[in-house]
Amino acid sequence: TGSFGFADLAFYTEQFFAGVLGCGPGSKFSNISRWKNRMRGRASVDQVMGAMREYLVGHGFDVPD
Repeated sequence: TGSFGFADLAFYTEQFFAGVLGCGPGSKFSNISRWKNRMRGRASVDQVMGAMREYLVGHGFDVPD
């Protein structure tokens, strides 16, 4: 899946919470959507952000895919 660094982690987290707040980039930016899908495919990202997703959903937040 290629290499990734701190900038990827920071931007992915920002995009995740932007989606929760309803202000993510949407489908207009297909490159970002593909990049987010690749990041989600990483076991380390899925483990941490999956736990965050469960926590937020459990507390009533609408968390988009």
